[in-house]
Amino acid sequence: MRDGGEQQALAKVVLRDPAVESLSSFIGIDGTKHHAEQRRMLINLKPLAERKLSASEVMRRLQDELRGVQNVALYLQPVQDLTIEDGQPDAVTVHAGRTRRE
Repeated sequence: MRDGGEQQALAKVVLRDPAVESLSSFIGIDGTKHHAEQRRMLINLKPLAERKLSASEVMRRLQDELRGVQNVALYLQPVQDLTIEDGQPDAVTVHAGRTRRE
């Protein structure tokens, strides 16, 4: 499946997890990836009060579930969102890392 089907299969498994709020999936060349086959997935978790598990615990659970997806592997890295305020009412959220799939 070189048409993104693998990434869609991974996304379906990730989105079934009750701790996952949403995800963004990217395929191809961007500012950090220089090969058309490079893929990336950013997974957003629900707030800790709703999910009751740490990010590491969710990652372990996801890895167990993702092993069943054929022909692809997802490598997970925890990322912390940083909110930077400039004194204006609107805040800017910066993602200080990424989850990658190789």
